[in-house]
Amino acid sequence: MNKILPLFLALSASSLTYTAQAQTETAPEAPAAAPAPAVDPAPAIDPAAKTLLEESAKAYAALKGLSMNYTATDESGDKTSSLSGTIAFSRPGKGKVEIKDGTNTNMTLTDGKKFYSQVDEKTFQGTDVNGDAVEGVLQRIPSALTVFLSGLVGGTSPLDNPQMPWGSVTVQGDGGIVMTPKLGEGGPSMVFVLYVDPTDKLLRKVEASLSFQGKSSSNVTTLTDVKANPTFAADAFTFKAGPGVKVVAEVPTYDAKLKVGVAPFALTGTDLSGKAVTWKQYAGKVVLLDFWATWCGPCIGELPNVLAAYKTYKPKGFEIIGVSLDDDKKALTDFVKARNLTYPNLFDGKGWQNANGKAYGVRAIPFTLLIGKDGKIAAVNPRGEKLEPAIKAALAVKVAAPAKPAAAKPAAAKPAAAKPAAAKPAAAKPAAKKTAVEN
Repeated sequence: MNKILPLFLALSASSLTYTAQAQTETAPEAPAAAPAPAVDPAPAIDPAAKTLLEESAKAYAALKGLSMNYTATDESGDKTSSLSGTIAFSRPGKGKVEIKDGTNTNMTLTDGKKFYSQVDEKTFQGTDVNGDAVEGVLQRIPSALTVFLSGLVGGTSPLDNPQMPWGSVTVQGDGGIVMTPKLGEGGPSMVFVLYVDPTDKLLRKVEASLSFQGKSSSNVTTLTDVKANPTFAADAFTFKAGPGVKVVAEVPTYDAKLKVGVAPFALTGTDLSGKAVTWKQYAGKVVLLDFWATWCGPCIGELPNVLAAYKTYKPKGFEIIGVSLDDDKKALTDFVKARNLTYPNLFDGKGWQNANGKAYGVRAIPFTLLIGKDGKIAAVNPRGEKLEPAIKAALAVKVAAPAKPAAAKPAAAKPAAAKPAAAKPAAAKPAAKKTAVEN
């Protein structure tokens, strides 16, 4: 199974990025006067909601261990997808999360000393534990539950999470705790609803919904068979490598053959308009090959930087080819139109199974390659502050134009074939002298 990205974590990142980007794009270059500093209104927090969240954090912090099953359902437009799995931890430092997607299972496990994260069916990445091992495992749950569970298990109320400023927190009629994050004016609208069991104070359901530009998405995660302080088998958190399974220290996020000075692999497929894109079309240009997706928070966060470079250096010979790992063509088309992305984006609707993504060995996005004028890789994964210097350096390279063939010279006139010399007449022989006859 390929890397699974928690939907609402990506949406949260995208939303926060949107706010920052909007402020940047609309700021005047030379304001007449400095605006007065904005004062954020105090969040509207219902005391009853605050108490429930604090009690839940204390209940989780008191646990020696926990096991439960979960089902997470995502809805976006007319598409619905579901994941299920198990969650377990035992203090100190042991945890395990299994994610089931149809017939595929992905596992993350820690025994307190090593952290094992499944890359694919036959590969795990094994690293030394750095930080809170249990928290690291719980952050791998691909659902809205991730936003809250790891903090609660650590004894921290969601209200005390500095990464998520809240605008309002209330308790609704059915006991659900409604939490609305503060995402900035003009940005998306997001709402979480947490349901806590009144007896053990542990979560039983987390709902999340997001609306932006007339579109909505939702995620509902339900927790069942919740067992506090269960008795685990002695080997419950022991990593067992199956037949043919290997453990590696580092997992390449792209094909190791992609190095500076090497020609990129061929591109396949078509862009959103149905046109094929080939490297031959970009001969002599500096090109950024950008693997991304509309649901990828870091990708969206990098987009303003990419577009700024495109605006500045396109007149000088810089181009971009996007490779989208989206599976929804309409969502991608709408995004491209809304953000005015005028460069081509290759799309086949296969998500992580995208043909170009697989050909390039892409396991994480964003991933970029900068191709030089000579058609070879000039930089691998230049992003952020490294992007512009890489583009400038590639544009500055002088590439010799291919030598023009010398003009063909007219063929020299062939000498006329020598005619055979006319046969000379035989020399006349002198007449024979007559001999005198003596009488």
